Amino acid sequence: LYHHDAISEEAFEKSQDLYQEAKSQYEATINQIEGLSQTMMGIGNQIKALEDDLKYTTIVAPFDGVVSKRYLKEGNLAIPGKPIIDLEGTDGKYEVYVDVPQNFVNYVKVGDVETIKLNGKTQNATVETIIPKAQNNMISIKLYLDQNTIGAIPDMYVKTELTKGQCSATLIQKNAVNHTSKGYYALEIINNKVHWAAFTPIARNDEYFCTKDIPPNVRLGIANRSEMLSIQEGQKVLTEGSK
Repeated sequence: LYHHDAISEEAFEKSQDLYQEAKSQYEATINQIEGLSQTMMGIGNQIKALEDDLKYTTIVAPFDGVVSKRYLKEGNLAIPGKPIIDLEGTDGKYEVYVDVPQNFVNYVKVGDVETIKLNGKTQNATVETIIPKAQNNMISIKLYLDQNTIGAIPDMYVKTELTKGQCSATLIQKNAVNHTSKGYYALEIINNKVHWAAFTPIARNDEYFCTKDIPPNVRLGIANRSEMLSIQEGQKVLTEGSK
C-alpha cells in the first residue's frame, strides 16, 4: 500500500514496528512453550522415578498367610537379603525342598509319597515338582504336606527319606551285616556256629538291607561293629535259649 501511495510513510513505519513486535512476542511464546515442554518432561521423569521408588515401600506376600515372626519394627532399616517377617500359609499346604544328585531323578516322580522326620515325629509328603538346577549336577525336589503334624516352622531343616524303589526279598538288619572291602556278609548262625553268608544288596535304608541271596528263614545273629571284626567263621556262639 505504501508503494502505491495508499498509506503514508508514517503509517507504514508504524505497521512495520507492530509487525516486528508481534513477531518477537510470537517467538518468545514459542520459546516459552518449548521450555514448558522440557519442564513437563522432566517432571514426568521425576514422577516415574518416585513411582518406582514407591514400589519398594510395598511388600506383597507370595501367598495368603499369617505373620509368625517379625524381624524389624516400624522405622528400622530394611537391608536387601535380610528377612523382614516369617509368613505361614493359611491354605493348609506346606512345602519342603530337597536337593539331591541329578541321577536320583530316575528313582522319583511327581506323586510319589516320601517321608519327613523331625524330633522323632514322622509325616508323609508328596512330590509336587522336580526342578533341575544349573550347578553341581543337582536337582531340587519340591514336596508338599496337607498339614503340619511334626511341628516344623519356616526355614527349618527336616530329615527327608526318599524311596529309590521297593524290594520284595529278604530283609536283613543292619547290625547283622559286616561290610568289608570284599563285600557284604550276613552273620548266619548254623548249629550254634558262625557262617558269614555273602550277599549282594538290592536296596538298603538306615535299618535294613534287602537281598535275594539269603532265604527268609535263615537264622541270623546281631552284633555291634567292634564285635563284628572279632567274630570268625565257624566260631561257636551261645544263642538265646541255649545252655
